[in-house]
Amino acid sequence: GAYMSTGQIALDRPTIAPLGGDRIYAAMRWLVLLIVMGFGAAQFGIMPWPPSPTTPASLAIWGYALFTVAASAILFAPSLGRIVPWLYAGDLIGFAALTYTAPGRSAAYENIFFLPLVAAALRCSERRVILFSAAAAVLSVLLGVTAEHPDALAVISRVGTFVALPWLFHLLSEQWTADNRHLVQSAEKRSAAASANAQQYRDRMRALYEVAFTLSTTTNANSVLQTLLGECAKIVPYRVGAVLLPTETRDEIGVAAGRNLMNAEFQARFVVGSGALDTILRGGNGGMLPGAAALAEFGSVPTLTACRTLLLLPLRSTNRTYGVVVLGSDDAQLTAEQMEMATTLVSYGMVALQNARLIGELRLERDTLVAREDEMRRQLNRDLHDGPAQALAAITMNLEFVKRLLEHEPQRVPEELDRLARMSQRANHDVRTLLFELRPMTLDGQGLVPTLRLYFERFKDSSTKIILESNDDLDLLDKSVQAMLFNITQEAVNNALKHAQATHLWIRLSRANNHVSLVVEDDGKGFDLKAVRESYDERGSFGLINIEERARLVNGVAELRSTPGGGTTIRISIPLD
Repeated sequence: GAYMSTGQIALDRPTIAPLGGDRIYAAMRWLVLLIVMGFGAAQFGIMPWPPSPTTPASLAIWGYALFTVAASAILFAPSLGRIVPWLYAGDLIGFAALTYTAPGRSAAYENIFFLPLVAAALRCSERRVILFSAAAAVLSVLLGVTAEHPDALAVISRVGTFVALPWLFHLLSEQWTADNRHLVQSAEKRSAAASANAQQYRDRMRALYEVAFTLSTTTNANSVLQTLLGECAKIVPYRVGAVLLPTETRDEIGVAAGRNLMNAEFQARFVVGSGALDTILRGGNGGMLPGAAALAEFGSVPTLTACRTLLLLPLRSTNRTYGVVVLGSDDAQLTAEQMEMATTLVSYGMVALQNARLIGELRLERDTLVAREDEMRRQLNRDLHDGPAQALAAITMNLEFVKRLLEHEPQRVPEELDRLARMSQRANHDVRTLLFELRPMTLDGQGLVPTLRLYFERFKDSSTKIILESNDDLDLLDKSVQAMLFNITQEAVNNALKHAQATHLWIRLSRANNHVSLVVEDDGKGFDLKAVRESYDERGSFGLINIEERARLVNGVAELRSTPGGGTTIRISIPLD
């Protein structure tokens, strides 16, 4: 039969083209014909040529030869395809004629009956197989009856064989065909399933790529959280979603972003101490939580506890967990694929959130640096205007006055020149002091401690006594670290002298355990550190921020402590590579 596109086997269809098996069998007819001719010539002296009309065996051989030619021609005529299965009947008749006309009724010819019967069993329907088997059995009986010495047992045995063997071949052929069809169908199903899985995988990868692209182009932290919840809805059909992040209170997290929450639920706070939230924040993996079990932890968010299932996913980067994403669904159970894709998506969201926060910090630092640079320019402008600029203007005016004195009162010129010299020396001192504060030359030549001592000389007449304490290992520090320590000390001392009203000011420099430490402490009036930080924008002063930023530039840490009436302490710790 032919395998059709529907997966079914079509047998005996009149319009099908000849199959390869039919052509093989046609070649077998020619082979049988040649064997019969050779056997007849060798065994019985029946010569194939010329044909002998008076010899029945010769007539039978040439009759079968003509049939073989006709059967071969039919195979190349598609319109005659319906005749092909009936050619096996012609084979049976031809073989019966060969057997009947052979001298002595040779049983050798009768054995070739099995060839068309086996071919029909593989090619035709069960009805035709039975018909051909019955015809072979009848011919075998007739040949046995007409024999000179009929053998009844041999005839019965041959009849049984002719009936049973083709039918057995037919049943085996159908079973093998069914098995092959089943294998093909199974292979088609597996192929379809693999194609579907591949398509689903491509769809998931495309969705994750789109999500990653969307998140990577979102630079605001709040927008990242909202985008994360929106993209999760494409993967997990949740009804309520929330992102929980730590608050300023220790062991507490709150709703940082939400979807389909009530307004009051955005103010919900959760104390972390036990339960699923504590497990996840301490490094555990996310998972499913039944809505009933979530009542104890999320009771302050009724919209979440009303869901049948909660999916908890950690917002994690490397080994640190920053928060938890909670998705409430009305489905009793989510698939492993949904959970896996949601986990991957949340990981993308964590990266985007970190990027957004870094961008925010860079923008804040940029604004701070711009403001600080502007403040430094204004300060430099004030220092130049109040010091050297005014002194140079006074010197210029006095020079004009001296020129007039030379004409009218020459005796006063030496006194005025002495005054000009003092003014010039004062202006020169102010300029040098200003240059020293910007970048002292002695820092490169003599080191940090001598430079600080030289700097403190200008405050020897101040009401605040400056006390410098240091060890001997600081001169070996890198020049960039020494310069940064000088700038921090300068900023801290100026702040203390300007605002602290202190009696003593201690500067302690030390180096130990691969760290250099700077402590600036005063016994002044102190201040409310939190209030000062909050009023930076209004005050326009960035002294404390300058100290912290400069410490970070050399991978250091700045710690500021102050209380009203309790003085101020600034501690700087810088690691030495």
